Order: sequence, then C-alpha cells, then structure tokens
Amino acid sequence: MSKYAFRRNIVLILIITLLNTVFPAYTANEYPFVAYTSQIASLVSDTKDIKSEVAKVQSGSAVAVIGEDDLYFIVIYEGKTGYILKSLLQRELSQFQSSVVPPEEMDVYTKYISLSRGSSGEHVKALQQALKELGFLTEKVDGKYGPATEKAVSTFQDKNKLTVTGGADPETQRYLYEETPLNSKGKRTNIKTLSISAEILRPGDSGLPVENLQSRLKELGYYIGKVDGKYGNNTKNAVRDFQRANKLKADGIAGQKTNEALNNPSVLSKGATVPPVQATDKPVDTLSKSDETIQSQPFTMEKEEATYPYTTTTSDSVNLRKRATVRSTRLATIPNGASIEVIKTSGDFLNVRYKNRQGFVLANYVNIPEQYLPGESFTYDSDARVKYETLGQGVSGSLVTALQQALKELGFYSGAEDGIFGGSTIQAVKDFQTKNGYKATGIALPEMQKLIYEGKPRNAKNRKVSVDILPPVPNPDMQIGDKGEAVADLQRTLTTLGFYKGEIDGNYGRSTSNAVKAYQKAHSIRQTGKMNNFTWLSLNAAMQTPTPGDSSPMYELNEDNVIVMYRGTRGLAVTRLEERLIELGYYNRTPNGVYENQDMDAVRQFQRNNGFTSTGIADLYTQRALYSSNAIPSSESPPEDWQKLTTDTPVPTATLSIAIYGLLKIGSRGNEVLSLQNRLIALGYLAGKADGIYGTQTARAVTSFQKANNLKADGLAGQDTLSLINSVNASSNIPSQTPQNTTTGELSRNLSMGTSGSDVAQAQRMLISLRFLDGAADGIFGPATAIAVQAFQENNNLKPDGIIGSLTWAKLHSSQASSKGSVPIAPIKPIVPTQPSPPTAQTFKAPSAKEVRFALWDKEVKSHSIKLPYITIYDFISGLHYNVHVFSNGNHADGEPITAEDTATMEKALGENNWTPRPVWVIFSDGKVYMASTHSRGHEVDHNPNNNLTGHICIHYPREMSLAESVGPYAVSHQNAMLAGWDLTQEMAK
Repeated sequence: MSKYAFRRNIVLILIITLLNTVFPAYTANEYPFVAYTSQIASLVSDTKDIKSEVAKVQSGSAVAVIGEDDLYFIVIYEGKTGYILKSLLQRELSQFQSSVVPPEEMDVYTKYISLSRGSSGEHVKALQQALKELGFLTEKVDGKYGPATEKAVSTFQDKNKLTVTGGADPETQRYLYEETPLNSKGKRTNIKTLSISAEILRPGDSGLPVENLQSRLKELGYYIGKVDGKYGNNTKNAVRDFQRANKLKADGIAGQKTNEALNNPSVLSKGATVPPVQATDKPVDTLSKSDETIQSQPFTMEKEEATYPYTTTTSDSVNLRKRATVRSTRLATIPNGASIEVIKTSGDFLNVRYKNRQGFVLANYVNIPEQYLPGESFTYDSDARVKYETLGQGVSGSLVTALQQALKELGFYSGAEDGIFGGSTIQAVKDFQTKNGYKATGIALPEMQKLIYEGKPRNAKNRKVSVDILPPVPNPDMQIGDKGEAVADLQRTLTTLGFYKGEIDGNYGRSTSNAVKAYQKAHSIRQTGKMNNFTWLSLNAAMQTPTPGDSSPMYELNEDNVIVMYRGTRGLAVTRLEERLIELGYYNRTPNGVYENQDMDAVRQFQRNNGFTSTGIADLYTQRALYSSNAIPSSESPPEDWQKLTTDTPVPTATLSIAIYGLLKIGSRGNEVLSLQNRLIALGYLAGKADGIYGTQTARAVTSFQKANNLKADGLAGQDTLSLINSVNASSNIPSQTPQNTTTGELSRNLSMGTSGSDVAQAQRMLISLRFLDGAADGIFGPATAIAVQAFQENNNLKPDGIIGSLTWAKLHSSQASSKGSVPIAPIKPIVPTQPSPPTAQTFKAPSAKEVRFALWDKEVKSHSIKLPYITIYDFISGLHYNVHVFSNGNHADGEPITAEDTATMEKALGENNWTPRPVWVIFSDGKVYMASTHSRGHEVDHNPNNNLTGHICIHYPREMSLAESVGPYAVSHQNAMLAGWDLTQEMAK
C-alpha cells in the first residue's frame, strides 16, 4: 500500500469515527424526523454542484429530514427540497425527543425557525413586534434576541401555559402567530403582526412582511405613502392598482399570485406598456388556481368587471318610483322574477329600466350579481371548505338550524330555528355580511361559517364577539357554556347510555358535565366533564360499534371483523342485527342497539329454524346465516326435530338432510357429523371424542382442514369439503416425528421464572420441538416458559411445579418424552415461582411517552410480534399494565392475558367485555414500545383455560387507512383510536 493511500484511509477512518460520535442518533433513521442546523448551511439541489444553492438556511433553523445520500441529508426547508451536509445538522433531544414526527406536524417545524438568545435578523424583529403588540415587550424592536426578548418570550409562554424556556421554538411561534393567545392582561387577542413566513397579507395586518410589500410597491410606483408596516387603505389601494395593471383579481389582498407577480423581475412599473396577452382556447384549470383567482362564490370561479348597464331579475315584486325615495310617485309595480336593466347605483336604490319605463327600485328586491355589491369577498379557505357546506335558499336541515342559532345569538336573526333557509334567514345572512364588511350575497359560504363559529365576527351592535353555539361539525370539543344542536345530540346519546337524566335543551350545563364525568369514570377516562377527542372516540364506539353486519354484505364476515353478541352487547352492530331480525319476522320491537333478553329469544328462534344449536348468542356462523339470502324467515316451518336441538338428550338417529341444506354446519347432528368428526380426529385437526354434534370446535377443525387443503375456509362442510376429507388426498395435520436431541448436557442449577442463559434456551428448544412452547428460544425464563414447563410435566407424570430440575431436564432430553397432544393435558395450575421472582406491580417501570414509536404493522411491528410473542400492554390513561401472549399475527395480533390476574387488571383498566377500541402502549421483551389499540372482550378462539377469559382479545397497530377500510369499520375505529392516542402521547412527551 502506498504512503498516500495509507494516509487517505486513516483520514477516512477518522471522519467516520467523528460522524458516529456526533450523530449516534442518526443510525437506522426513521424518516421523516426534525433536525436543526448547527450553523449557517447551504441547501443545494445538486450535491456535486456548489453553485446549485436554492436557499441559505440560518443557524438553528428546523428542517424536515426525509432521506439521506452519502454525506448529505435530503431535507425540506420552507417548502424547498434539497441537500444539506450531515455534519451541519443536529437533533435537540432536550426539547424534541420524539424520533418520528407525524407528517401533519412537519409544516410547523419547517415554517418557523428556532430563535434564542444571540439570534438576530428579520425573524427576531417580527417576533419582537408581535410580543410588543401583546404587551410582553417594552424595549425597542431591534432584531436582536437579547435578555429583554428572552424575558418577554418566557412571560408569554407562562401566560399561555406553554413550556417556559425563554426560547422561541417553532411551537411557541405557531401559537403566537396562528392561534388566539392571551396578551399581557390575560385577554384573548388576534394579533395583527405577521410572521416572516406569512403568505397572504390583508388590510389590518402589520409587521415586516407588510413593510416589504410597501417597499416593493413603492419601487414600482404604486405606493407613495410611508413604509410603516401597517396595511391600511393606502396600501390596499396600491395593491389593487397593481393587481388591475397585471390582470389579477383586484381585491386589495396580497396573496400568492400577487406576491409572485411583485417578485417577478420582469414585472413592469406603473404606467409602463404591457405586451398584449395571447388569447387561448384552453379551458381554465380551476384546480390549480390560487386564492387570488378562486372566487368565494362557489358558482363562478372568475371575477367579472362591474360594468354598467347590466341585466338581472327582481327577487320579489317591487315598486318602480320616479325618484330614489319611497315617498316618490310609483310609476309601476315590477313582478317577482321580471327582467330589468340596471343603469347605476344610487344609495339604497338602483336606477333601472323596465320595459319602456325608467325609474328607481329598492336594491333589496333585486338579484344583484356579486361584483356589483359593495364590500369584500371572502378569501378561499380550503380548511373551511372541508369543514362546512355552502348554505343558501332552499337548503334545510341541522346545518341551517345551527346557523340560525348563531345568527340569533349575534343579533341578526329573530325568526324560528326551523332549519329552513328561507327569506328571513337570507336577510339575516345579508345583514351579517354587511356589518362585517363583506358582500351581502345572502349565501352562507364555508368561509363565512368559519368566521362565525371559529373567529370573532361583529355582532349587530358592532362588537367583536365569539359565539357560544357550537359549529355543526362532527365531535366538537365541548365544555360548560356551550350551546347548540351538537350539545342536544350529546345529551340524547348520554340518555340512551343511562348517564344523563336531564332535559334535552342543547345547553352544556352542570348536569351535562356531570353526565360526561360519569361516562368517563365508567370507561376509565380522565374525568374532566369536557368532551374532547378521546372521549368522543370512546362514546362513538360505545354507541355505534361498526360491524359488517349489513344485510347487503359489502364484505364477508370473518373472525377478524365479526362482533359476537352476548347479553349486554351494545352498538350499531346490534341495531343492524335487530333490523335484520325484524325483516325475517323474528323481532317486533323498536331497535335500540342493546342486546337484551328479547334479542336473545329472537336469535334462539332463528337458530332453531335454521338448524343451529339454540344458544341465543349471535356468533360468526349465526350472523353469516342471518345475513345470507338463504336465511329461513319466521313464517317458514322449522326442521321437524328442532326441539331436540335445545336439549341435552342423546344424539338423535335422524339427521339434517344434506340434500335439503347442502352442507353440515353448526347445529347439525347425526351419523354424518359423527363420521366427519372421526375423520378430522384421524387427520389430526380435532382433539377429543366424536359426539355427532356439530359445534364450534368441529367448525374450527373444519376451517383448519379447509385452510390446509386450499378450500374456502368458512367452517361449513359442503360437498367439496366432504369429498376431499374422505379421500386419500386429504392433507394431514399430524407432524412428522422430530429427532430428539441426544446431547443433554449437565444441569448445574434449577431453572425457574426469572432465570436466563444458554441452559434456558436449550430447554426452550426442547419444549418447542415437543409443541409445548410457541415462538423463539430467547434464553429468558418468563411466564410462557413456566406454563410450557408445567404442561410438559403434567403430560409426562412429573410434579407440575413449573421448575426445571434434574428430573424434568432428563425427561426433556429423553426419547420417551411425550409431546403435546399425546395424552390429555390436565388444567394448568397456578405457578408459584421460586427466587428470583418475576417483576411485580411495584417493580414495573412504566415507559415514558418519548419512548413510544408510531410504526406500521406490516412494515415493522408484525415481524417483531412474530419474533417476540410475549408482551406487556400498558394502559397509559389509567397507569395499569397486564401481560399477554400473542398466538396469531394476521391483519392484527390475537392474544390472551396470561393469568387470571392479568385478565382482572385488563378489565379494571378497560372495563369488562368492552368492545370499545382503547389506545395503549405495547412493550415488547426487547424494550421497544409501540402505539397500539385493544379491547377487553374475549371472543372466538380460546387457548388458555386458566385466565378467567373466554376467548381472546385483539391488538391492533397502525396501518394505512385504506388497508383498515378493506377489513371493515371496526378496524377503522381502532386506527382512529390510535391516532387519538398518539395525539395524547405527543402531548405527554412535551
């Protein structure tokens, strides 16, 4: 090796060592995450071209890291994507610990840069102006972040209940500029000062962006006033002049299009000749238009010039008068809907021409196009368009009722709250629009509704106020003092659930708050008496548990999406079941969504008529039959011996005819079933003795056989299944003999709960080979290993103490060791561990919120769950935890509490038999913690007879919503639970 090559290698080694020292947190990155520049950095578009700089990123700026390329990170900064050297980026773990930032929070960290003592420039100047406006800063605005600015920020943070650091992190700035913060006197204030990143400037705004706008307009000759950073009439008129000259919407608002035109180097100064615009026949792409070109009026997207005369119609019959006064001579009465020509506007009157007469009419009785109305147009708001619907004449319903209530509270409406958008509502909307400086169209656009419900509009007395009426959006936050139809709906729901007994008056008072507290207590939710996202999530799931139980099946019922119904089950699934029973003539009550005795009686009758065992429990197979087109209604005669299906008498000799029903299923009895069971036992799919009764165990065995033999796994023994199961081609479930390990080694100690090492791993491998233990041999003697040892001991006539001593060790390695299933296994007794004892509630250490990962099931968690099946579920709401063994990993994980104590803890945390999705943290044995969702309702498969839970529970992890939707609504409700839980977790991590 040459001397040069040797030196080069040494340098490379030193660089790699240095990078690993500085960036240990960047190994095995999960994208996206937030990082901060340690000094001024260049954002380049090409790593091989230094001159490809697209932005200069100031020290301490936040960027969203979305990938890496050799020595560079791929980042997003203020909407620009490019490369920054890894050596110039760092994570501020003390303030932002979460390694994975949800995508919806990314814009906060890329929109604002972190500011602290020593920072300087325009961002600091804007911050100082905002703090001065709110009364927290009394010193001079100089653009330097010194002790006075730090103190002002600390006071602002303390007053607004933010984390007090004295540093203006992105979240502090977002709250300052975008929320309605408390000023120094404790009053909520909409500040006028804009942040540097403000994209739209309006009259009334102030700050550096307005100064820059004024300077640019002055440079182009449109503005002649003082550059003071205040967006007044002079600035507004200058913007309008510029917009008209450049063929933009002349609304006086500097939005994206206007700012792009202003900053275009080729833009012409005032009075310069504009080259002619080439006409085009291409259709206008309204989807790509910005706020500058999209009209707030939903029926037209392009602004038309207000030129006279114009033709329109009357909105009602109106008198045509000689002069512009109601006392003037009436020339004629113009009927409703008549066509008139408007010559000009004269105060409250219009000078019009009707047929061969010219005179004046009141403007209120004329349909005036929007461009001729005085006032501003609402700026297009995509957020408002998602939340609210446009309301106008002829619309009716709860949305109109809420609007009427809000307008009545503001003093513009005095009519009945009837939910009909009629003449009085139109006039109230017009009055509101006029008072607030907008064009009086009489149409309640989404932007107007957002102003009413979320902003501070002017009321009839010209005061800026916030309304108490809640917005007509799903699941709004509620507290004492709120009013409206949303509160009334909540009261009805709480009444149905038995928590509220007061009047349905739509007022969120003390009685409603107490009812919410009672519900929260019953569902182990923090008792605040306020309706928040998490309480809504639980309430909706309790009332409307989604299920695919539609009589018009959108997807097939299976073990993953069915809701098995017992006495006390409630929700939308029950309502649909009741409706289906009514259709078939088994039920004659009003559906109430509660599975009660009457429901069970109806299901029993259905089961009898359709050849099922009459249990009254609506299980998977009962619901499949109920919603099928072949379901036998109540009016048809049941099978001859249906009475025998509900008794414990010996197996009748008569059987349900396959020729009639075409298959064997749950409820079938007789020799055909007996023959089927014997064959399933011979093939290793069914344990125990054949009894001729087709129950759930037989159905599961048939399902397993069908899966193994590539048949439709529906648990129904039809002709295809029966033909194959009796053929020589049927696949067996009997495993081949596993070679025994002849190398036993010496056991130097007893192995019990809490021990670990290679000897434990060797014992686990033997238990796995004998089918007593699932999963991997990890060398840790935990509860699962103890249960497996105890089962092995009972199966091999040893003392079942769950401890591996010399006898158990020798038997494990003996060729005479009995495998699981070779003889009946007695019920597993409680394990009494020896020292060292397993972790107890006193030694359990709850993970911190900063440790929790939001990772996708299919991408990461599923493989982890398969590898490490023993988990601890931590309910971070109540602080309780319990242990679970996961035995299946499909669309989600299926598991069972390990002990009866675990089941008791689960039910204490989540409530008994509760289907409601609950966000939890799942702790794996390797220490990783994941966001998940679960419930406490045992159902279907049951492997553990000693945990006091019949069936198993499901554990859901984050998935793409489209995948959850393909499974069914219940899976979607778990995804929503996790999203709500992640929000809470992020709050806890701050």
